[in-house]
Amino acid sequence: MDEGEIEMFGEIPWTEALESRVGLGENYGLVEWVMFKATEVYNPEPEYLPLSGTVNITLTVGPENLITQLGYFVGDAKWGIRDYNKNFAFFFGECIEVTGGIGDVKNLCGVAPPETSSVEPEEFSWNDILTISFDATLGEGNLSTELLGASNVLMCSTANYSGGSDEVCSEMTSLGNDLWELSIWPTGHFDLPTGKRITSINYNFQNSEQFVLLGIH
Repeated sequence: MDEGEIEMFGEIPWTEALESRVGLGENYGLVEWVMFKATEVYNPEPEYLPLSGTVNITLTVGPENLITQLGYFVGDAKWGIRDYNKNFAFFFGECIEVTGGIGDVKNLCGVAPPETSSVEPEEFSWNDILTISFDATLGEGNLSTELLGASNVLMCSTANYSGGSDEVCSEMTSLGNDLWELSIWPTGHFDLPTGKRITSINYNFQNSEQFVLLGIH
């Protein structure tokens, strides 16, 4: 469907209408509805309702290992999402896992993880300067990380590219109160073979004994 196409009943874009009406299922975020619109119009006669059929969907997955819940919707473009005439249906499947990718598994189902680390800017290319922040007080289960109170913290990052990877460990700057920060230019930070481009970066925070693993893509 063309981006921004309006759902006629709510008079907002279809993707916004769906998220408002049915939500994101068990996913804590980082997902969105994507709409597809038939190229041929089908106008059933009233006596043929309700409709039944089989729709086969083939998806191409990305490079990440992840767990997520997929949702499915079917409706008609003319009348939008209206309850009273039962002109749409939707359901969520079980949470599924994508394997064989790069990096640790990112579980999008359930409770959102703590904001242990952040990357600025939120939208970037690998040629931008990225600032990675680490908060040692924010660990799993409302607990602090094992690096709480550390006198120094390293960020060891691995750039993945087609056919290989390169790891670099750099000392982070303390901002006080167990907050740490490091700015990098990915293109110059890693030793990449000529012609290779970064596809993802996995990084962990550590001292000589403990580490906390995260990643950006």
